Amino acid sequence: MQTALVGMPRDFWERDWIRYLFDEVALDVVEACDCVFTQPSILLLSDSDGRHATAARRLLGGFAARSTPVCLVHLSDEYCACPIDFYRQAGFVVRNYYRPSAAKLSHCLHVPLGYKAGFTAGLVPRPISERRNAWFFAGEVKGRRRGMLTAANRVPNGRAVITARWDDPNGLSTEAYAQYWRTPSTRRARAATILSIPFACGRL
Repeated sequence: MQTALVGMPRDFWERDWIRYLFDEVALDVVEACDCVFTQPSILLLSDSDGRHATAARRLLGGFAARSTPVCLVHLSDEYCACPIDFYRQAGFVVRNYYRPSAAKLSHCLHVPLGYKAGFTAGLVPRPISERRNAWFFAGEVKGRRRGMLTAANRVPNGRAVITARWDDPNGLSTEAYAQYWRTPSTRRARAATILSIPFACGRL
């Protein structure tokens, strides 16, 4: 299926996750300028402030004018600052940051944040009872995250790796991050008392 990119490079950060979401569909990634409006497509939009909204409207309008099915995947709208009026032109919308106004749309689905490309390479998920950490967080402490971490720290056997900025070179590598999901515990814990939480929900 044609997969057109708007506001993101061909080696975009979430490419493995997108393939996972659409695992039953063969994705043919193209630049937005090469988009063909006559076949069902997925439009991948990365926009946090509306800088690509005009391009999204134009592309979605092209599909709507030809009655061609299109699914819009809207990433990066962390602070709900990007216009979403063009959602009405898409047959279905998937976004990864919760937004109350978008939640009112019957054709819009909110999903958790994805993972960085390479994260699942060689990953063998283990039963929750075999995981080392009750919870784990990696990222910046900003906005509501401070309160989130205060609450999380009440749960024993958790760990937080704090970074200074987005994609901090001094933060965890993709491989090290993945280890938290595949390293067995030295002592087994009951599944009923352990949590596995990749904190990635809402406007944190």
